[in-house]
Amino acid sequence: MHKILEWGIEVILWLQQASPALDWPMRFITALGSGAFLASLAIMFYWNIDHRIGARLLMLLVFSTYTNVAAKAILNQPRPYTFDQRVLMLTSASGGGLPSGHTQAVTVIWVYLALAYRQRRLWVVMAVMLILVPLSRLYLGVHFPTDLLGGFIIGLMLVALWQVVPSIERWLERRRMLWSLLLISALPVLAVLSLPYGDDAFLLLGAGTGFCLGLCYQRRWLHFRCHGSPHQKLMRVFVGAAPVLVFFLADIIPAFRFLDIPLVRFIWYTLLGIWLALGAPWLFQRLGLAHCVADQ
Repeated sequence: MHKILEWGIEVILWLQQASPALDWPMRFITALGSGAFLASLAIMFYWNIDHRIGARLLMLLVFSTYTNVAAKAILNQPRPYTFDQRVLMLTSASGGGLPSGHTQAVTVIWVYLALAYRQRRLWVVMAVMLILVPLSRLYLGVHFPTDLLGGFIIGLMLVALWQVVPSIERWLERRRMLWSLLLISALPVLAVLSLPYGDDAFLLLGAGTGFCLGLCYQRRWLHFRCHGSPHQKLMRVFVGAAPVLVFFLADIIPAFRFLDIPLVRFIWYTLLGIWLALGAPWLFQRLGLAHCVADQ
C-alpha cells in the first residue's frame, strides 16, 4: 500500500505544477461535487422536474454520505498533504482520505440520473463530471488516486442497490401509513448505533429523517406534482429556498448556539427536511405556483 501511495504522490505533484494558475478553476469544479451543490440539485428535481426522481436522489445522497463517513472512519487512510509535505493543500478537507466523498457523491447522482433517463446528453454530463471532479480532488492535494477509485466503486454499488427503491415504495404505498412511520423512525436509531457520527452527521440524519416523514404525508394527502410554467418553477426556487437559508444561517448566529446540542441539532434539521418535502410544496400550492392532484 505504501508503494501505491508514493505513486499517487508523484501523480499529484505532477498535476500541481500548474498551481496557482488552475487553483480557482479546480476549486470551482470540486464545488460541483460538494454535498451542498448535489443536495440542491436533488431538491430542484423534486420541486421542478420529477418529484419521485428528486426524492430518490436526495435520499441516495444522504445514504451515500453516511456510508462514506463510516468507510473513512474504518479505513483511516491519510490525506496526501499529511503523507508527503511536498503536496500543497489547496482546499479544506477533514477526516480520512479513502474513499473520496466527492467522487462517490458525483458517481451516485450522475450515474443514477443517466440510468433513470437514458438520454445521451446526461451520459455526456455524467462522463464529464466523473472525470473532472475526481481530477480536481487530485490537483487540490486532498486525495490519492486510490481514494478516487474507492469512491467510484462504492458509488456504483450504491446505485445498483438503489434500483430496488421503487419496489420498496410500491410496497409501502400498499400498506398503512404506520409501516412507513415505523421504518422512518427506526432508521436514525440504527444509523446512530452503527455508524460514526458528528455535528454534520446529525444535520444529514435529521434532514433525511424529516424529508422521509414529509414525503410520506405529501404523497398520501398533498399529491404534489412538478408541472408548471417556467415562471412558476423559478418562483418555487426563491420561495422554497428562503427558509432553507434561515436554517443554515442559524448555525452561525451566536444566539442559536443551542443548536450545537446533538439532539436539538437533529430536531432542527428534521424540521428542515419536512419543509423541503412537505412545507414548500404545500406553500407552492397555496400561492398558485403548483397544482397538487391525485395519483393516476
